[in-house]
Amino acid sequence: MHATATWETAMIELHLWSPAHTGGIVASSLDAVVNQSTSLAPSYEFLWEADTAKAIQPHVDWFLRYLDTTLEPDMEAPWVAVYAYKAFLIAWQLVRGGIPNAMLVAGIADGDVEGALGWARKVFRRRQRWQLGRLILTCLDGLGD
Repeated sequence: MHATATWETAMIELHLWSPAHTGGIVASSLDAVVNQSTSLAPSYEFLWEADTAKAIQPHVDWFLRYLDTTLEPDMEAPWVAVYAYKAFLIAWQLVRGGIPNAMLVAGIADGDVEGALGWARKVFRRRQRWQLGRLILTCLDGLGD
């Protein structure tokens, strides 16, 4: 699983430069990375371009499937949770932008932003025993505002 997660992470990073990368933002902790990813999520509007969305979709889908099917993430490395969250943020932006099938793999209808957030809360709640999981849940609450 970790080898595949590494591959999918690399493909997302190759296709899509994070606003943190292009803006020169350096996070001092894992908590800061997650918070910055959440606050920068609205700046992903360029994802709504069909070619960009099409190129990144299979890699985002892998993480969405992983989140959906991993019912007990006891052996999950923290970096996997972070990148799964980043993949969700990308998918959420695609849903917000009206990109068809953005979260179809997770059973979320096109344009269903609230459904996407509800799904994310459900899958990340499985990780709430860890500080990182609790942080992600708090960040998800901020997206719903």
